[in-house]
Amino acid sequence: MISKRILVLANSTKHHPMRCVAGRELIDESGGKSRWGGWIRPVSTHDEGALNSGDRCLAGAADLNPLDVIRVALDVSENNPLQPENWLIHQGEVWTKDSVMDAKSLLSLVEEPESLWLCVSLTPPFHDLHYKVIATVLELPA
Repeated sequence: MISKRILVLANSTKHHPMRCVAGRELIDESGGKSRWGGWIRPVSTHDEGALNSGDRCLAGAADLNPLDVIRVALDVSENNPLQPENWLIHQGEVWTKDSVMDAKSLLSLVEEPESLWLCVSLTPPFHDLHYKVIATVLELPA
Protein backbone atom coordinates (compact mmCIF):
# COMPACT_ATOMS: atom_id res chain seq x y z
CA MET A 1 0.00 0.00 0.00
CA ILE A 2 1.16 3.51 -0.83
CA SER A 3 -0.35 6.79 0.30
CA LYS A 4 -0.58 9.61 -2.24
CA ARG A 5 -1.60 13.23 -1.77
CA ILE A 6 -3.87 14.43 -4.56
CA LEU A 7 -5.34 17.79 -5.51
CA VAL A 8 -8.88 16.87 -6.60
CA LEU A 9 -9.65 18.35 -10.01
CA ALA A 10 -12.57 16.08 -10.95
CA ASN A 11 -15.31 14.34 -8.98
CA SER A 12 -17.81 13.52 -11.66
CA THR A 13 -20.71 11.11 -11.90
CA LYS A 14 -19.83 8.13 -14.05
CA HIS A 15 -22.92 5.92 -13.64
CA HIS A 16 -25.07 7.29 -10.83
CA PRO A 17 -24.21 6.89 -7.98
CA MET A 18 -20.72 5.85 -9.13
CA ARG A 19 -18.04 8.53 -9.38
CA CYS A 20 -14.79 9.25 -11.18
CA VAL A 21 -12.21 11.10 -9.08
CA ALA A 22 -8.99 12.44 -10.57
CA GLY A 23 -6.36 15.05 -9.87
CA ARG A 24 -2.69 15.87 -9.71
CA GLU A 25 -0.33 14.35 -7.20
CA LEU A 26 1.40 16.59 -4.67
CA ILE A 27 4.84 15.20 -3.84
CA ASP A 28 6.39 16.24 -0.53
CA GLU A 29 10.02 17.32 -0.65
CA SER A 30 12.52 18.35 1.99
CA GLY A 31 12.10 21.66 3.77
CA GLY A 32 8.31 21.44 3.83
CA LYS A 33 8.02 22.11 0.11
CA SER A 34 6.03 20.12 -2.41
CA ARG A 35 5.94 19.80 -6.17
CA TRP A 36 3.38 18.65 -8.72
CA GLY A 37 3.47 15.07 -9.87
CA GLY A 38 1.44 13.40 -12.58
CA TRP A 39 -2.25 12.74 -12.90
CA ILE A 40 -3.78 10.21 -10.49
CA ARG A 41 -7.18 8.57 -10.91
CA PRO A 42 -8.08 6.23 -8.06
CA VAL A 43 -10.03 3.29 -9.51
CA SER A 44 -11.82 0.23 -8.17
CA THR A 45 -11.84 -3.33 -9.46
CA HIS A 46 -15.55 -3.11 -10.36
CA ASP A 47 -17.84 -1.04 -12.60
CA GLU A 48 -15.12 -0.08 -15.10
CA GLY A 49 -13.08 1.43 -12.26
CA ALA A 50 -15.84 3.73 -11.02
CA LEU A 51 -15.92 4.45 -7.28
CA ASN A 52 -18.95 3.91 -5.06
CA SER A 53 -19.48 5.84 -1.81
CA GLY A 54 -17.65 3.16 0.19
CA ASP A 55 -14.64 3.26 -2.15
CA ARG A 56 -14.23 7.02 -1.80
CA CYS A 57 -14.92 7.17 1.92
CA LEU A 58 -13.67 10.47 3.30
CA ALA A 59 -13.16 10.81 7.05
CA GLY A 60 -16.18 12.46 8.65
CA ALA A 61 -18.50 11.17 5.89
CA ALA A 62 -17.89 14.35 3.86
CA ASP A 63 -17.91 14.32 0.08
CA LEU A 64 -14.98 15.36 -2.09
CA ASN A 65 -14.91 18.72 -3.82
CA PRO A 66 -12.65 20.13 -6.51
CA LEU A 67 -9.60 21.81 -4.95
CA ASP A 68 -9.62 19.50 -1.92
CA VAL A 69 -6.19 18.07 -1.13
CA ILE A 70 -6.71 14.49 -0.01
CA ARG A 71 -4.63 11.48 1.04
CA VAL A 72 -5.60 8.22 -0.62
CA ALA A 73 -4.35 4.69 0.06
CA LEU A 74 -3.50 2.98 -3.24
CA ASP A 75 -2.19 -0.47 -4.08
CA VAL A 76 -0.62 -0.37 -7.54
CA SER A 77 -0.72 1.43 -10.85
CA GLU A 78 -2.95 -0.41 -13.32
CA ASN A 79 -0.19 -0.07 -15.93
CA ASN A 80 -2.78 0.69 -18.58
CA PRO A 81 -1.04 2.42 -21.51
CA LEU A 82 -4.32 4.08 -22.54
CA GLN A 83 -4.99 5.40 -19.02
CA PRO A 84 -1.64 5.65 -17.22
CA GLU A 85 -3.20 7.76 -14.46
CA ASN A 86 -5.25 4.81 -13.11
CA TRP A 87 -4.24 3.49 -9.67
CA LEU A 88 -6.12 0.76 -7.81
CA ILE A 89 -7.46 1.88 -4.45
CA HIS A 90 -6.59 0.02 -1.27
CA GLN A 91 -9.98 -1.36 -0.18
CA GLY A 92 -11.32 -0.39 3.24
CA GLU A 93 -9.06 2.61 3.85
CA VAL A 94 -10.62 5.95 4.75
CA TRP A 95 -9.43 8.89 2.67
CA THR A 96 -8.42 12.03 4.56
CA LYS A 97 -8.75 15.66 3.59
CA ASP A 98 -5.57 17.65 4.29
CA SER A 99 -6.65 21.07 3.07
CA VAL A 100 -8.37 23.08 0.35
CA MET A 101 -6.24 24.77 -2.29
CA ASP A 102 -6.86 28.28 -3.59
CA ALA A 103 -7.98 28.45 -7.23
CA LYS A 104 -5.02 30.76 -8.02
CA SER A 105 -2.73 27.78 -7.42
CA LEU A 106 -4.12 26.14 -10.55
CA LEU A 107 -2.20 28.49 -12.84
CA SER A 108 0.95 26.43 -12.32
CA LEU A 109 -0.93 23.35 -13.58
CA VAL A 110 -1.83 24.71 -17.00
CA GLU A 111 -0.64 22.31 -19.70
CA GLU A 112 -0.22 23.16 -23.38
CA PRO A 113 0.43 19.89 -25.21
CA GLU A 114 1.07 19.98 -28.94
CA SER A 115 -1.82 17.58 -29.36
CA LEU A 116 -4.21 15.54 -27.26
CA TRP A 117 -4.12 12.72 -29.80
CA LEU A 118 -1.47 10.14 -30.50
CA CYS A 119 -2.49 10.30 -34.16
CA VAL A 120 -2.55 13.99 -35.11
CA SER A 121 -3.89 13.48 -38.65
CA LEU A 122 -7.52 14.56 -38.50
CA THR A 123 -8.30 14.25 -42.17
CA PRO A 124 -11.17 12.06 -43.37
CA PRO A 125 -11.92 9.25 -42.89
CA PHE A 126 -12.26 9.74 -39.14
CA HIS A 127 -13.69 6.27 -38.48
CA ASP A 128 -10.24 4.69 -38.08
CA LEU A 129 -8.85 7.36 -35.72
CA HIS A 130 -9.72 5.38 -32.58
CA TYR A 131 -8.01 2.26 -33.93
CA LYS A 132 -4.90 4.26 -34.90
CA VAL A 133 -4.63 5.66 -31.38
CA ILE A 134 -4.92 2.19 -29.81
CA ALA A 135 -2.57 0.64 -32.38
CA THR A 136 0.05 3.30 -31.70
CA VAL A 137 -0.10 2.89 -27.93
CA LEU A 138 -0.10 -0.89 -28.03
CA GLU A 139 2.30 -1.05 -30.98
CA LEU A 140 -0.14 -3.04 -33.09
CA PRO A 141 0.12 -3.11 -36.88
CA ALA A 142 -2.20 -0.45 -38.32
